[in-house]
Amino acid sequence: MILRANLLDDQEVKKLNLHEMYQFGKKLAPLAKINDDSYVSRELFTLWWARETLQGFTSEESPLLNTARRAAKALIDSIGDILPNDITKALEIDKDKKIGWRHHDITQNLAALESVLANEMPDIAAYVVSQKGIYRTDDLIAHAENQLPAAVRKALPPQTLFDLQQAGKCLAYELATACAFHLWRAVETVMGVYYIELSNGRTFDDDKVQTNWAAYIKALADKKADSKITVFLDHVRDQYRNPQTHPDEIVEIDDALRLFSVAISSIDQMMRAIAALREAPAPILQAIAAGLVQAPKP
Repeated sequence: MILRANLLDDQEVKKLNLHEMYQFGKKLAPLAKINDDSYVSRELFTLWWARETLQGFTSEESPLLNTARRAAKALIDSIGDILPNDITKALEIDKDKKIGWRHHDITQNLAALESVLANEMPDIAAYVVSQKGIYRTDDLIAHAENQLPAAVRKALPPQTLFDLQQAGKCLAYELATACAFHLWRAVETVMGVYYIELSNGRTFDDDKVQTNWAAYIKALADKKADSKITVFLDHVRDQYRNPQTHPDEIVEIDDALRLFSVAISSIDQMMRAIAALREAPAPILQAIAAGLVQAPKP
């Protein structure tokens, strides 16, 4: 068994698997029964699996603290003095060979590790986070963008991807107001990309569009954006986004759950429209195809 931690983003947040901690203790407990009359061959797998467990415990991905890692490494060394790392060589150990005085090192280092864990473990927080709707907690924390189809995810602007991931974490951890902030910023970023596609590379700033959703949506409509998209965005702006920008507004977790679906729908619609624009033939090719102009001669 290897103790694992799921790393998120900048690797500051780690997932502590409580069942693996139970397995960790279970694999180490038999070491306490070893004495100087114990035969290496009979304790081979006790020692082997304890060392395997400890190696996972000391990895960089371990959620535990440095002092405990150092204590674990000392215990690994004690086992290494008795048992080779090569399983073939370990199986060749004389069946009559006893552990002898080296069991004292194992006993002492095991006790030291237990003491360190008793001091450090209370400082390692483990929380139970309830599932939000149909979204698994792990998915919200690590892959909230997966609510979108794969083709859409691949084309997402980096800022939108970041904000969706942050929104998922905020929803999982019940930071509802922060979740709404990231959702609306994710939508707004895609609005800007949609405008660029409609206006041949010009941005809202290039065209001096005021920095508010009403102006953005009107600018999109003026560029012949899909009316179903602009009408929906205006509904989102009026009923959800604008009221929530007020400093006194507190978003409840149930509202954030609904808003997550609303934002995902908005982003999906715009990204599909953007993909269609990118795949559409250039205007001159459209005119040629329609017979409005003659194709140039080779």
